[in-house]
Amino acid sequence: MLRELLSSRLILAGFFILFVVAGACWFYSWHVQRTIDTELAIDMELAKTDALLHSGKNDDETRDAQDTLEPGDTQMSDTTVVTPTDNVSEMLDTADMSLPEEAPAEDVPVSPFGFGPYPEVPEGFYGEPSWLWSDEFKAQLEKTLSSGLKSRGLTFTDHLRISELQDRVGIKLFNEGVDFAGITSIDQNGLFYPDEPNVIYVAWQEVTEKNGEVRHYISAALGSSMSELSIPERMGYDPIPDWIEVRSYADGIDPYEYLGLNR
Repeated sequence: MLRELLSSRLILAGFFILFVVAGACWFYSWHVQRTIDTELAIDMELAKTDALLHSGKNDDETRDAQDTLEPGDTQMSDTTVVTPTDNVSEMLDTADMSLPEEAPAEDVPVSPFGFGPYPEVPEGFYGEPSWLWSDEFKAQLEKTLSSGLKSRGLTFTDHLRISELQDRVGIKLFNEGVDFAGITSIDQNGLFYPDEPNVIYVAWQEVTEKNGEVRHYISAALGSSMSELSIPERMGYDPIPDWIEVRSYADGIDPYEYLGLNR
């Protein structure tokens, strides 16, 4: 009996202790949550108050600034507002500054007669083009040719112009693979005649023989191959050999047309 009574008291004591501990835990949890809620409320209120204070200060500064402005005055802000357009312009300016400057164009020698830049002289070209003549050489050449040019009604400047055209034609012929030893020109027609192997340019005349036959003979000719013809061949008594190509004076080269130049 005593044992049962003692056991019942122990059970009741255990329940009492459990109830007390549970109550204490709940009270502590409630107290902590209340404290947190109170602190959050205080922080929110302080934030609102601070915002109102700053807003009021900005409004006052704005009104003070507006009061100091007179009609027609312009106030510049210390802070520069950069628009997208400003950014693009600034980027373009920076890009322009970073671009390398174009190298100055080299001075290209050009013809004083309006023929444009001088052509490049190919390797192996015969002679020296007139635009490379030295001043000393041209001065001596002018003295040498003065009387002959005067008899032809030409000046030394005319001779330099013709010489440049001959060199330009010669360079083009050379680049085209034409084999020739030099170029001759005729004042009367302005045509050029390259001295090619086995080629002659001729002017014909005719005469009527006593028997009524008409004989054609060479009255004038250009080309070193003329030295290969005999007197009877030149005079028309014998035919000209087939290996020599005979061309008319009219077959000469028009330098302006050949070079594509304006007269």
